[in-house]
Amino acid sequence: MRDDFKENIKQKVAARVGFHCSNPSCRKLTSGPDSDPNRALNIGVAAHITAAAPGGPRFDSSLTAEQRSSIENAIWLCQSCGTLIDRDRLRFTVSLLREWKLQAERAASSLLAAGTEFRPIAPSELIQELTIGELATIRALSEEFGCEVTPDVRVPSGNGWINLHAAVVRREDLVAIDIHEFKGQGLPYFQIEYLVELGAKLKFERFQKFVLYIAVISDALPELDYSVQQRLEQIAEKAPFEVYIRMYRLNVLRAKYNL
Repeated sequence: MRDDFKENIKQKVAARVGFHCSNPSCRKLTSGPDSDPNRALNIGVAAHITAAAPGGPRFDSSLTAEQRSSIENAIWLCQSCGTLIDRDRLRFTVSLLREWKLQAERAASSLLAAGTEFRPIAPSELIQELTIGELATIRALSEEFGCEVTPDVRVPSGNGWINLHAAVVRREDLVAIDIHEFKGQGLPYFQIEYLVELGAKLKFERFQKFVLYIAVISDALPELDYSVQQRLEQIAEKAPFEVYIRMYRLNVLRAKYNL
């Protein structure tokens, strides 16, 4: 026997999040018009936070049948995320799903109260993970340095801080890593030159010197790499501190690290 949700519970849990998926990395709209003007489409599901029956994901034997079928045990998700949370039971815990539900309801409440065309940018609209090129570059540099390279580093400097693509520490020196993916359309040299200019002014409480590695992972025609490397070496030669250039071919590193 399954302790399923009644239809009115499904409607309420969906409405409380504005018919959007409660997964903060998704937030997909789950309801909209059908081609039939008398019908509406629904691609959402009222998922159980703790399973509806023994053997199901996150089943809690201490709950009563009434508690398992209550709105408190329901979370509104798109069908894909509904399947996902039940397939990876270790990752999607009860506490995580309750946090998703709370965040989704707060977001819907905020939008109702705001009365504005603006909204917070969704996690699904941000770059949250390393690209294949960045991952390959970090693997290559980790191998060169003989230690793990930490991505997305925020280091205090003076009265502020500096955000770095990645970094390691060499003795008492901060080694900053600036990663760029080259696909044949040029590089933002002005950003690289600005970082070099900034690096000359940075002062750190815990580090003696600032060292910069400019790493380029190329997926362009091989003959285009030479001019890029020349330009970067010119920038490095003019820098008042240590600047190193690393050029990598994406296809080579992908094959090497099985990415």
